[in-house]
Amino acid sequence: RERNEFAKEQLHNYLKRKCFDISGNLYNEGTITKDINIFIRNYVKPKKETVKLEIEEDYSALLLDLEIISQTLKDIFQVEKIRNLGFFSKPTVNSLLSFQIADRHYIMKVLTREPTRDAEFYRFEKEAELLRFFAREATRKGAPVEQILSVPVPEVIHLESNVGFVGFKFEILAFVPGITLDEGWKRIPSSQKERLTKQIARIVRGIHSVTYDMFGDIEDFACPRRFYSFSSMLKANLRRDVRVLGIRGRLPLTLLAEAQQFVEDNLEKATNFLGEPTLVHSDLNLTNFLVAEDEFGDWQVRALFDFEWAYAGNSLADLFGVEKDLFSEPSFQKLFFEEYSDGKLVDLEAYPLERKLLKIVAALGSAAYGWVHFHPTKENLERIITTIRRALD
Repeated sequence: RERNEFAKEQLHNYLKRKCFDISGNLYNEGTITKDINIFIRNYVKPKKETVKLEIEEDYSALLLDLEIISQTLKDIFQVEKIRNLGFFSKPTVNSLLSFQIADRHYIMKVLTREPTRDAEFYRFEKEAELLRFFAREATRKGAPVEQILSVPVPEVIHLESNVGFVGFKFEILAFVPGITLDEGWKRIPSSQKERLTKQIARIVRGIHSVTYDMFGDIEDFACPRRFYSFSSMLKANLRRDVRVLGIRGRLPLTLLAEAQQFVEDNLEKATNFLGEPTLVHSDLNLTNFLVAEDEFGDWQVRALFDFEWAYAGNSLADLFGVEKDLFSEPSFQKLFFEEYSDGKLVDLEAYPLERKLLKIVAALGSAAYGWVHFHPTKENLERIITTIRRALD
């Protein structure tokens, strides 16, 4: 008989019966007990007194056992005590925890959101590699200043690809003091905002100066999806996402067909998609820039986070996002693009077709595999439909 709730002993007896139904030799009391304990640690919410911060009910992944994590961290750092281990912020895509060893602070980022594509399973390895690359570039000796990529990133302390330790892959980053640009923008003086805007422009320009041989996945695994042109990558993603969304029935089939037809009819006309593959961050928003005042009272970007969604693509994909998610004020938009293009004003209004195509493909991708896929609320789905319809008009 099916149960909504059951005790540990009931689960043990059920598995014991199943073992004997097949063969008595399959049953081992110690193995079953151990496996049940691991199962419960991974799937059952910890008691409130063991969790430092409140866990949201809409937590996007399996809850983590802080005792297991604490012991794992002790083993990694070879220490006897982990201080102030707890959830660092509200859960978003990944689980973020903070902890201290002596007087040093760290962030632990855990891959708790289920990967929806093969490449996503390797996104922490990709992120760690990019963070280490930019850290090396910032300290490169002997190179002219203009050739050094000044992209501030957190230091990677440890990358763990073995899921056996805490049930998921994770990476440990050095804690960077500061506040997000989202929190700080309103309180930063206007004169400081101008300098900060220019710094962000140089950071984005540095990211886009990294080039690749092909478009698509930059993760290092057996079968990455890579393409000879940006248009062919968009077309492949479009067809995959339309097929998935059609099967799930989350968006109107007529809208999916119209969107696919529009994109495929116009991709070849988007001449600004030509050019070599460049690194695209793909998540340049206010919450991913950490800022702080230096000893002179000047605001600086201390770190840019979340390279886990980066890929080899076209820089316009990031620049449209900058316009939408970073600088809503026209004066700062103008300043950003002037600095980004080294004195030449980039006018994104000159790329209306490219804007429409990227909006449609990005909206479908979010619904099929991204944020909206994991949060398919009526409001989110309506927003996707509205975005696509506006782009098609």
